[in-house]
Amino acid sequence: SVIFALRHIGTDESFRLIFKAFLNVDISVTTPEAGVIDISLKGAIKTNFTTFISPSTAKGKRPKKILIREKKKGYAASKKALVFNSLPKGYDHSIYAFIKGIIPIGRVLKINNEDGANIITFNN
Repeated sequence: SVIFALRHIGTDESFRLIFKAFLNVDISVTTPEAGVIDISLKGAIKTNFTTFISPSTAKGKRPKKILIREKKKGYAASKKALVFNSLPKGYDHSIYAFIKGIIPIGRVLKINNEDGANIITFNN
């Protein structure tokens, strides 16, 4: 998808693929005026980096996972580890720098969050 996006850069579909591949978020693309690309995020930026939440452990010991056990009447008990998705420090800024580098010359790119507030503007 990234190769397709780079080959067809500047099209709405290329921006959809780039944001889906790198930031795992759906977007809507509009062009309110000539030379301006307005991208609105439809949700929060997510990541595929999963981290287990664990209690403190002694040095040299393997961290233990916190397991949540759920049992419903009529169903078998299920266990899941407590996890969260983390965004490595600087990851979003490196993606924004990548996007800034591939914007066609003379275009302005505006990225808005799901509430419509501007996050970042490139080539302004």
